[in-house]
Amino acid sequence: NILNADCDKILANVGNIRNPADASLKNAVQAYAHLFKALAIGQMCMFWEQVAYQSTTTGINATFESRTSALDKAVKLCDDAVALLGATPLPASFTNVVG
Repeated sequence: NILNADCDKILANVGNIRNPADASLKNAVQAYAHLFKALAIGQMCMFWEQVAYQSTTTGINATFESRTSALDKAVKLCDDAVALLGATPLPASFTNVVG
């Protein structure tokens, strides 16, 4: 749940990257967050029948989705990450730090 929430924070703030002209860096950060959010959702699906994966609906009034719906979301996140990585090459400034 923490990884899922942290990925949401990254995705919400990707627009704050200092160099707005560097679209490839933004895409790399977004793709990275999408992949880790998908991993977090997939991990939750392995343990629970229903998952609260949307950080806006967590806490006391959490909205739970079915495992199937959550896995569909994880697959969409992976597809979105692939599209982002296909749009621009990974910048050296990203791969030097992240790998």
